[in-house]
Amino acid sequence: MSHADQFVELNVETGDCLIKICRKWLQYPEDWPKIAELNNIKNPNLIHPNDKVIVPIDMLKGIPLNGVITFVQGDVKISKDTDQTSIPVHLNDSIREGSRITTGNDGSVRVSFQDGYAFVIRSNTNLRIIQANTKRESRLFFQLWMGIGRVLSRIKKATGADARFQVETPSAVAAVRGTEFRASVDTSEDTRCEVLQGSLSLKANEAEVQVKEGEGSLVRKGEAPSAPSELLPPPEVTIPSPLITHLPVELEFENIEGAFRYRIMIAADPDFHGILRETMVEPRERFRLDDMADGAYFLRAGSIDRAGIEGIDSVPVEFRIRVHPRPPVLSWAQGDRVFKSGMVHFSWAGVPQAKKYRIQVRKGELLQVFDKVITETTQPAFEFQPAAPSVYQVRIRSIAEDDYEGLWSNVSSFRVVPPPPEPAIEPMDKKGNRLRITSPAVADHFRYEFQISKDPRFQEIIVSKTTEVPEIILEKPEDPGTYYVRASLHLPGFQSDFSPSAGFEVKEESALLSAVLFAAFVVAIILPASLLF
Repeated sequence: MSHADQFVELNVETGDCLIKICRKWLQYPEDWPKIAELNNIKNPNLIHPNDKVIVPIDMLKGIPLNGVITFVQGDVKISKDTDQTSIPVHLNDSIREGSRITTGNDGSVRVSFQDGYAFVIRSNTNLRIIQANTKRESRLFFQLWMGIGRVLSRIKKATGADARFQVETPSAVAAVRGTEFRASVDTSEDTRCEVLQGSLSLKANEAEVQVKEGEGSLVRKGEAPSAPSELLPPPEVTIPSPLITHLPVELEFENIEGAFRYRIMIAADPDFHGILRETMVEPRERFRLDDMADGAYFLRAGSIDRAGIEGIDSVPVEFRIRVHPRPPVLSWAQGDRVFKSGMVHFSWAGVPQAKKYRIQVRKGELLQVFDKVITETTQPAFEFQPAAPSVYQVRIRSIAEDDYEGLWSNVSSFRVVPPPPEPAIEPMDKKGNRLRITSPAVADHFRYEFQISKDPRFQEIIVSKTTEVPEIILEKPEDPGTYYVRASLHLPGFQSDFSPSAGFEVKEESALLSAVLFAAFVVAIILPASLLF
């Protein structure tokens, strides 16, 4: 810094003495011995009119500056001067010298001053504004105490203002002359400073280092500042699409040599005053983007070295999330997606934020046969009459009030089959006491139902049996008489008409036949035992 940048010259007038001059111009008049030593004045009461007294700008009494809250998010509280009572901060609140600001886990606040100067206080920060004033010739001076947390200082170059900024922490003092820098204090009371534009001097434990633009330094409590190191470049940020229509999405970042972690931040504004999400990830670790509302966002990333010094932030990447309205889910009311020829009916539960729905049906893989917008949202449904039996695919998407069409649902297939043919009963096969009843086999995975009754109108069913194969084998009925049998074909949700019935006779057995059968039964039991002897 040049001599002119750091000092002002005061003219001595008739009747002035050094103590009187210091009482008029110094922030702390009791510091007059420092001014005497600086100007080599042996007798503070003996100075002459028109002499020049050199005074450091930082020691001048300034005009207090009130800051204004120009952004606030989350848990932010303020206590003023010696008042220990904390009250919530609101937009456009005035901030005076002596104010203490604390932010919670989700808190962030920007305090703006005249000439375009502002600083942003991040989450979990405890900071006090010791001084905020303007010196002579539009020189701004700010003195902050930060016990823990992070602060970002920024001043617009276009103003031409000369801003001096001093940040005191439990382990260091950073005197800043520049337009943009970061300072942070962790739970171990270690201090880190990174200069993005300008420069700063960092003092600790009777040692001082100069940190230039694009450099950073670490001060561990009780130690001297580390030698300044070059700030790491940011990892490249790539988002698959500027419009994200489904979550979660996993993002990858390029590997930066020397990076120990990456800080990923998402905000609703390109200046990142209000950070909505902040995450640390390891190199080559994917960042999972999920559980976020529809809207416009900005994402940026920065590299952090093993000393915890943060590098240069990446250029913000803008993207939008639009996952609503979500796709509907079909309810298949007619079985397992197999329908008879005729009208096919579909329905689904209403989707929040959907004002209408688009339905598409296609035959095979290419031919689209149905495309319609349904405006009914209370009990949404549609009917479709296929031209021919075949395999079809259907999908549905929700449409929002602004006509934004959401994602398509998963494609669902269904089969339309012709009505099942009327089956027939083939001639029965009788073997001993068993009956084998068959029907001609048909395709398309039909099931077969057989019914037997002594009534040709089948008002009283004796046997009803459904099988996967076109036959049943039964024991011959005990009661003699005429019996009738019929069959039908089944598919899930419907069945064919019954076939014409076929009759068969069960005759009464004679006494002689019964005796013969009984003798045969006895022989069948005794004979094997006789063969053993």
